[in-house]
Amino acid sequence: MALDLNFLSTKLKKYRENFLMTQEELSEKSGIAIDKLNSFEAGVLEPSGDEILILADIYRCDYKYFISSESEPDFDKIEQLFRKHKNDLQANDRWAIQECIFFAENETFLEQELKNKIQIIDFAYQKEGTFFKKHGYDTANKLRELLYPSHHELSLNIYDDFKKIGINIYRRKLENSNISGITLKHSSIGKFILVNYNEDIFRQRFTVAHEAAHAIFDLDNSDDFLSISKWDKNDLAEIRANTFASTYLLPQFVLDSIPENKLWSSDKLVKWAIELKVSVSALLIALKERNFINDVYYQTFKHISIPSEYKIDPELKGLSGKTLERKKYLLEKGISQTYINKCKAAYEKDIISASKMAEMLLIDINELYEINALFQLGIRYEN
Repeated sequence: MALDLNFLSTKLKKYRENFLMTQEELSEKSGIAIDKLNSFEAGVLEPSGDEILILADIYRCDYKYFISSESEPDFDKIEQLFRKHKNDLQANDRWAIQECIFFAENETFLEQELKNKIQIIDFAYQKEGTFFKKHGYDTANKLRELLYPSHHELSLNIYDDFKKIGINIYRRKLENSNISGITLKHSSIGKFILVNYNEDIFRQRFTVAHEAAHAIFDLDNSDDFLSISKWDKNDLAEIRANTFASTYLLPQFVLDSIPENKLWSSDKLVKWAIELKVSVSALLIALKERNFINDVYYQTFKHISIPSEYKIDPELKGLSGKTLERKKYLLEKGISQTYINKCKAAYEKDIISASKMAEMLLIDINELYEINALFQLGIRYEN
């Protein structure tokens, strides 16, 4: 079947422009001459099969998208996200989003092949009334009741909690430190959250819960949400998301159980913030919202922070030297131990090759052998 060159040229140009690349930069990255790239985008020259594969690999997308005569809804959503937030998302952060979606697509494939995809629990938001803060409070409690029928159980692994209701969460270091999280929906991977790994581990947990609220409440009316540190205090969707996050992370029974919960010192605040894995600020706001403290207390202690030694990522604890350096690099790129374990399991079952695993991790084969030595992946050298 002949390619529709006009349709293909539009796709190629849009992809390049989405990532703020010049033809010169794409030529250097792809090894394809500039005049050829220009002819592809002008619709006067058909790329070879190898050239399409090269471009698809660079853009972390399925090559079938380029040879299809149909539009791609997920690409349109990403293009819309980039256009809507063009001032917040520069090239490196656009690539970060695309690569994490690539990881999520791979993880979906691996779970299907390994037959270990978790059973998604059906959880639908039922709006009652027009009070947004109440939406957040009630829905957080209903979700907690669904996941923890005993009610008085505090889960500290909220990543697994939200995975159970079909929300896929990835962490990736973004250059724009004002971005805390991004939420969008995708046809093959479902609801997707990207958390900025630039934030400390406690702040990341709050961002996860905040973005999960957007995934629960808001994706029916919008294809994406981008949360920034300076937001409009009158934005009802953001207020609802914050209320949901605070209620889910710090439910009433937890605050009730704290000894002398109306009397606080800086040491006590830090102790309980560490215990509950939230920032001091998040704990203070929750206490104030539930009338455990007044504004004087809040203003007195709101600038207290948790010492950095308590903010170590759980995936980095106990590591040192080169292993610590490499693991931190992988986490900043969006590659968790869970993702590595699924790649390893698929390799051991001969579902993927070592070179395919390297491709899924966005590293070259030599880097894979280095990771193999550090993390005992059991990779055999290929010819």
